[in-house]
Amino acid sequence: MQSSRDYTRRHFIRTLGGLPVIAATNRLSPFWARGEKVGLPKRVLFYGLDEPLPKQIPLRAGPLSLIYEAGDLRYIRLNDREILRRVYVAIRDRNWGTVLPRLAHVKMEIARQSFRISYDVENQQGEIDFFWKGTIAGDAERSCRQCQTAR
Repeated sequence: MQSSRDYTRRHFIRTLGGLPVIAATNRLSPFWARGEKVGLPKRVLFYGLDEPLPKQIPLRAGPLSLIYEAGDLRYIRLNDREILRRVYVAIRDRNWGTVLPRLAHVKMEIARQSFRISYDVENQQGEIDFFWKGTIAGDAERSCRQCQTAR
């Protein structure tokens, strides 16, 4: 019997009658546009996984505001204007697939107008075994830095 978290290609084909496809015109395929209920959890439909989303932590560095999310910086704003959507590190395999990171030893020092976050990251998949340390820091003088050191 198939578990409720088993969202394989076979599961989609059996349950939904086919895989959902987004058309090149950015419109939903007719299957999804008809509004048929499919019984899959919202996280699977929106993000492809039935796992909790990473915690989002709001940060400030002077006039900069941003969100820290599992090693990434997101929605970086200068006052009310978004200037960057995302800053992250991606380790790729030979076919340009992303090797997912595993964060450890995350240390956060968060104040009202500054922050410092450091962490260790391991990217392992097949022949790839890559370790690196990351530091993200921001201060009230409009400075925000991200630094990585690999071994």
